[in-house]
Amino acid sequence: MPIDVVTADGRALTLTERVGVGAQGGVFRVAGSPLLAKLIIGADDASPTARKLDRMVRHSRAPRTVKLLGGGTGTGTGTATPPRAAWPLVRIATRNGRVVGFLMTDLTAWYHSFDVFFSPQSRHAAFPGITWALAVAAARDLSALVADLHAENYVIGDLKAGNLWLNTEGGVAISDADSFQFTDGEAFFACRVRSDGYIAPELTASPDRLPDEHTDTFALGVLVHQLLMCGAHPFAGVGPDGDYRGLDDNAARRRTRLLDPASVRVAPGTPPLSALPRPVRDLMKRCFDPGSGGPRSRPTAREWFDTLSDCAAPRALKQCSVIATHCYPSDIPWCPWCDVRAIGVDCFPQ
Repeated sequence: MPIDVVTADGRALTLTERVGVGAQGGVFRVAGSPLLAKLIIGADDASPTARKLDRMVRHSRAPRTVKLLGGGTGTGTGTATPPRAAWPLVRIATRNGRVVGFLMTDLTAWYHSFDVFFSPQSRHAAFPGITWALAVAAARDLSALVADLHAENYVIGDLKAGNLWLNTEGGVAISDADSFQFTDGEAFFACRVRSDGYIAPELTASPDRLPDEHTDTFALGVLVHQLLMCGAHPFAGVGPDGDYRGLDDNAARRRTRLLDPASVRVAPGTPPLSALPRPVRDLMKRCFDPGSGGPRSRPTAREWFDTLSDCAAPRALKQCSVIATHCYPSDIPWCPWCDVRAIGVDCFPQ
């Protein structure tokens, strides 16, 4: 059923097919426009959400935000890439003002959903013939995006695979920008959204605590692990006694083979930790068990970017002599993907 809406300056639009749905609202096509529209559940014209969207629309026209969103890797190289975020561009509301939302870029014109990279079948369908080098490039670009958002004083808050997008060059973009946390003048706009599997231990311990850059970098560490380990979550696995209460419980209890190989039993076919470059493993250990320094001791997004840039360099990668789509860190003597393939899981099929 079409939905009639108006923009803040009074233009009439019609929303047609619903193409996405989430906890906060639905995403729709817009008749006669390449943009998408998001309507937010429980938000009207007088709500804090409407005020937040107005600020973000205004930010979208600021030169520094245009630079942030307009492509590039955040490295200063000048390399052009597609848009990096589905940012609120125009606020909209239903004609009665009871539901508000915004227009945003349709990222599917350039990207695939991040989730498709996490299984061999969907990865091969979306990215035929790709190698592990694309995973490293994607992890690097994600780190650059998070670092650039932090540099502009945005906290992502709900950083997860479900709001990320990936293209065939390893470029990364983010949606659900309306949930970002930031301060604008005297106004503070919090993020209270949480997603299972990406919740930092301090948020699990104190559910009312607000996110910050350090909770973002915890989620970033999880996502880097998932990218480089073919979708495997760093806190997946049951305890030696068969106990399992979920990914976030494992994270809160530091139950991961990165910290203690005896703490969990992982599923057969999970890539070996040797597939991770040693500098990346070291950052993950700091991320998931920051020690007495607490969350502030986690690697920053910029540290992740610097390390992953080194890992993406041609000299840091080795081509498998048997399978053309297998490449791996040059500091290990054999192909880990061949080992996984030998037990029936081909992470990078030809």
